[in-house]
Amino acid sequence: MPLTFSIVTPSFRQLEWLRLAMRSVADQEGVNVEHIVQDAGSDGIREMFEESVRSSNNPKHRARLFVEKDNGMYDAINRGLRRSSGDILAHLNCDEQYLPGTLKRVEDFFLQHPNVDVLFGNVVVVDQAGHYICSREVLLPRLYHTWVCTNPVFTAATFFRRRVISAEGIYFDDSWRDVGDSVWLLELLKRRIRMACLGVFTTAFADTGENLMLKPNAFAEQKRFFGSAPAWMRALRPFWMVHYRVKRLLAGYYFPRPFKFAVYLPEGGGKRQTVEVKTPTGIWRNRLQR
Repeated sequence: MPLTFSIVTPSFRQLEWLRLAMRSVADQEGVNVEHIVQDAGSDGIREMFEESVRSSNNPKHRARLFVEKDNGMYDAINRGLRRSSGDILAHLNCDEQYLPGTLKRVEDFFLQHPNVDVLFGNVVVVDQAGHYICSREVLLPRLYHTWVCTNPVFTAATFFRRRVISAEGIYFDDSWRDVGDSVWLLELLKRRIRMACLGVFTTAFADTGENLMLKPNAFAEQKRFFGSAPAWMRALRPFWMVHYRVKRLLAGYYFPRPFKFAVYLPEGGGKRQTVEVKTPTGIWRNRLQR
């Protein structure tokens, strides 16, 4: 039986990026998807949203807009999740896009693996103009590394079954402003939620230089998050970091193969633009801690 998707996008004053994200959801073929936009009160949001909906010609795509004040990004995501109806859930920020065919691949995986509750895809990192920066092929996250080193996966490429929130009640903790995704992942790991990696690129992430994880509050929250781990675990942080990087090296993730991907660009005329990557890299040079 086919699965349905609900994609939640928290939004505030990022209409041009939101437009691209909406296009990347609307053109997903072969799946039934609702796209819930939770906006905190951006000027012009209703007009832009209606224009984006009119331009979509996919009968299996349904977009819904809710404009209301919230307590930050994670509160907005939770509101969208509670309003959602899909079997498979995900959240996609405004500066992120799904690559062509992503949701169909995710659906096929979940249908073939009924015991997996959370699925992670790989990510292409691009700059504001859509130029390639690096490839981020993900490993299955581990509790110790996640708690004291870094979040090794991207929420933009994370997909989970409804039972994660309906049966387990694992929503995002909106008392955190910037690292709530790490807190959420840690909770999944603590509860031994069944996870898997898809092994293909699903998402493009735009490194705009204005991303929340580059803000002072994010660094402060990250320090507090790491500090919540047991002392013995923190003492072994160098080991977890080396272990993680060796695993990435052995998996070949630092030396990816040439490939192509297609994204929407601000000046792309409403069509996906194909980018050919002849010399890819697995190193995100301005964020080497990842």
